[in-house]
Amino acid sequence: DPTLRTYDPTSYAQQAVTFLCLDFSGTSVRYNSLPPVSCPSGVRAQINFPSCWDGKNTDSVDHKSHVAFLSGGPDSGTCKDPNFPVTLPRIFMEVYWDTVSFDSMRSEAMNSTQPFVFAYGDATGYGYHADFLMGWDKGVLQKAVDNCHCNPYGD
Repeated sequence: DPTLRTYDPTSYAQQAVTFLCLDFSGTSVRYNSLPPVSCPSGVRAQINFPSCWDGKNTDSVDHKSHVAFLSGGPDSGTCKDPNFPVTLPRIFMEVYWDTVSFDSMRSEAMNSTQPFVFAYGDATGYGYHADFLMGWDKGVLQKAVDNCHCNPYGD
């Protein structure tokens, strides 16, 4: 939801969106919001898509109620909810941003601690999201899924 500006730690959908403050010479730190610090090697935004499907609907009015997260959250559990019994292949998206190039301009930002703002006005990162668009020829993706030798999480 691009309009979110607060974090609910009990929401699997919000747990599925994280940001890594990258430090290739040390330890990268994970945040649930855009990192409130300068990151030595940039920022990686990452999203886990829901892994459980209702088995019937390929879309829904809100574009998300036909799928659900695993029983333990984005990274753990199973599709044990009888309303979402079908396990989908795991979709994990990551985007790397070279924020280091802007460090010399941080002091000019409205918030120099965390100066980045998404185009839709989100300076928190809580509204960060992604969409899945099906572009495979008919039958190709299903064949890959049917012949997949994946673990229970689709990896």
